[in-house]
Amino acid sequence: MTGRGTGGKTLRDMPKQAPEGAEQVRGTFARLARANHLPLAALLVAVALIVGYDSPMMRRALLAAGGGSSVSQPNPSLVPPLRGAYYFPWYDEAWDSGIYTPATHYTPTLGAYYDQNTDPVINQHVAWALEANLDVLIPTWRGKPDGTGISATTFAGDGGTHTDAKIVRIMDAARWSSLKVAMLYEVEAYANPTQAEIEAEFTWLAANRFTYPTYLYVDGRPVIFVYTGADHSDALAQKYSDATSGFTTAYVMMQTQTDPSAATPQPDGWFTFSNDRTSAVSNSYNVCPGYWLFSDANPVTTRDLATWQANVASMIASGADWQLINSFNEWAEGSQIEPSTELGTDYLDALAP
Repeated sequence: MTGRGTGGKTLRDMPKQAPEGAEQVRGTFARLARANHLPLAALLVAVALIVGYDSPMMRRALLAAGGGSSVSQPNPSLVPPLRGAYYFPWYDEAWDSGIYTPATHYTPTLGAYYDQNTDPVINQHVAWALEANLDVLIPTWRGKPDGTGISATTFAGDGGTHTDAKIVRIMDAARWSSLKVAMLYEVEAYANPTQAEIEAEFTWLAANRFTYPTYLYVDGRPVIFVYTGADHSDALAQKYSDATSGFTTAYVMMQTQTDPSAATPQPDGWFTFSNDRTSAVSNSYNVCPGYWLFSDANPVTTRDLATWQANVASMIASGADWQLINSFNEWAEGSQIEPSTELGTDYLDALAP
């Protein structure tokens, strides 16, 4: 069938030796056609023929149509030590807390109400991440875009499924660079997902997000950080091992607040996600420039640039496999390295080579 606006071209006009991305277009076309969404299917083909199968616009069209966002291809693994920063893709929806507007003591250089759905903001975040010599951004993932699954259900109305599309935008923007992305899977801190629920979401991520060219792989596996929010890492290790076939389908980093050496089985690594100036566990080292919750009159951890510079030097000297920064843009807790009018670029610059 020929659709209007395609110039008479159909799915058959796609090259037999399909270029990168064509198979996802084919699959989504077929699914839409079976559901009798022929105008949308025809539009999908038209976009592919005009802008290219693997262009950012095409990937966003696939995402909107419910298809995969990327090409199914193996990603090369990076070798630690690696430097990363936690990234929050839902802050443009949380600037206001009701009483506090905006909900931060600082003013972002990009503006107090910047929109993470826009390319200029995301492109600047990627550029700053590279200036900070980051290997990976670690964004919080809060569920599938269709609203199903334990994560989307848990975070509905609280940043929820919007985070997924923004993470796709980040991965798009990073394609021209060395920067990678690894998900922070945080539903464990807010619910009690079963092994089956975790496995279902990891399977979806494997098919739709871990295949993305800018997704981080180590030791041949996609990296995922599991945020628990409490000290029950021993009990959780078995659950996440079972959900990943004995940690074989993903490189799993798990959060802990105490010595995790007794946990059985052991994941690939541990991290603290701490607001302390420095903290270390297992194969990771965490630094935080300060902590000033938006609702507090005074900071819990006061910022001091000389101390921050010394702590960054200690992180590097540790040689830890995972050198982690809390945070890139946690504005509500005042731990951000993202530039602000009050602090300029000093905390970012301290991370530069």
